[in-house]
Amino acid sequence: MIRVPFLPLPPRRPARAKRTRPSPGRRRCSRGPVRRLPGMLAALGAAASAGCDEGPVVADPERFVGHIDFSDIGDLAPRIPATATTSVPLQVTVWTWGGGCYEPGETEVAVDGRTAVVTPYDYVDTSTGVCTDDLRFFEHSATVTFTDPGPAEIVLRYSTDSGNRTGDGRATYTVAVS
Repeated sequence: MIRVPFLPLPPRRPARAKRTRPSPGRRRCSRGPVRRLPGMLAALGAAASAGCDEGPVVADPERFVGHIDFSDIGDLAPRIPATATTSVPLQVTVWTWGGGCYEPGETEVAVDGRTAVVTPYDYVDTSTGVCTDDLRFFEHSATVTFTDPGPAEIVLRYSTDSGNRTGDGRATYTVAVS
């Protein structure tokens, strides 16, 4: 060992006493608890689960109509083509947003003649009581197919306020179907 003058030497270990064999009538103490450990763990597990028929109660995440803020949409404006071909699927993409407790959900499409309603859904899970304050964007894609030529409408249903979540907003886009 190299001695550095400004560091003290480590303390020396005391010499260990020699082990002696236990007398013939005595059992070694270190093996008794180890031998009983599997039985104790089984008993502990049985006692812990005796009062529990089900696992912990976890609330299901709440499903709601996704939030879109058209006042500050930037690059995340809905992508809805202005033209379409009869009986050919049309790709529609929208973005919703939320915080750390939010997760993306499904996108539902309902077509009735020349009107299609697109509704993006998200989920919020506040069961943990703690949500991060980060801003998260969720992409929702859907396909819309129009069978009749002529002008058609795609109605985007969304929530105007992140606390509202009722789908009170509507934006209508006209598509020329040929």
